[in-house]
Amino acid sequence: MRIKFNHFHRKHWLIGIFVGVIIFQVNRFWGNIIPHFQSDYIITKGLVCTCPDATVIKGKDFLVSNTPDSLSNFNLDYSEIWLTERPTTFSDYQGSGQYIVYGEVVGKKQVSEFDPWNPLFKVQSFKKVDSYSDNFFRSIILFQIIILMLLIRRNRSAVKPI
Repeated sequence: MRIKFNHFHRKHWLIGIFVGVIIFQVNRFWGNIIPHFQSDYIITKGLVCTCPDATVIKGKDFLVSNTPDSLSNFNLDYSEIWLTERPTTFSDYQGSGQYIVYGEVVGKKQVSEFDPWNPLFKVQSFKKVDSYSDNFFRSIILFQIIILMLLIRRNRSAVKPI
């Protein structure tokens, strides 16, 4: 026995497959599409000097809230931090670019006795911020959603009520 698909069924299969592809892509590239809705990271820009390792661009509140109670007696400067591992990539071997860094505050350090204390951040993982690829993924997903909406709107008249 052979099942015949009429034009109505093909349209539903096409829309279903298209929705599945979009869901897969959103799941796979979630970090590129919406990286800034998570709250357990900081965005840093590396410093190349005899000072702390990085400037904190985003996530000072995360640093303050995750500083151990033993460090609350010190007046920590959260604008710059020391890192246990310097984020680097093949194209940025000095680590002077912007990185999304995951980890926790584990201590404090200072350059000299007259400088302010800065948090020591234990790096668990990092990812280079690449706004070009992030915007590329966002635009591809948006384009696919627009195509899906047009397909659904065009085929709405073909949907028969049950």
